[in-house]
Amino acid sequence: MSSIFLVHFITIHPIVSLLSCNSEHSNTIHVDVTGISDNLLTNPINVYPNPTSDLLNIEIEGETGITNLEIINSIGQIIHKESFSSKLTVITKSFASGVYLLKLENNNKLKLFKVIKE
Repeated sequence: MSSIFLVHFITIHPIVSLLSCNSEHSNTIHVDVTGISDNLLTNPINVYPNPTSDLLNIEIEGETGITNLEIINSIGQIIHKESFSSKLTVITKSFASGVYLLKLENNNKLKLFKVIKE
């Protein structure tokens, strides 16, 4: 996603721990967003069932070409990666229970879903 940012001003703050130990100064940059380009997948996408237990179905409507899929766990590890055209079934039986991020990317356009594995 490309964005246009305008840096407003910069301040410097010392970092103080709970034990009152001072450290070097840290920089804080205040950013004003002046525009965001639309880099989202706009095709209707169905992800089901959610929550899931054994299988996760992903369907993209319309002409999309090749879509790249990544399933990311709660600590940021990519646990599944695959490419598909319009329909895909992912076997999730071996995934640990928890919340996952499903990332779909096609022609530099992106769509994210939260998926719960029971």
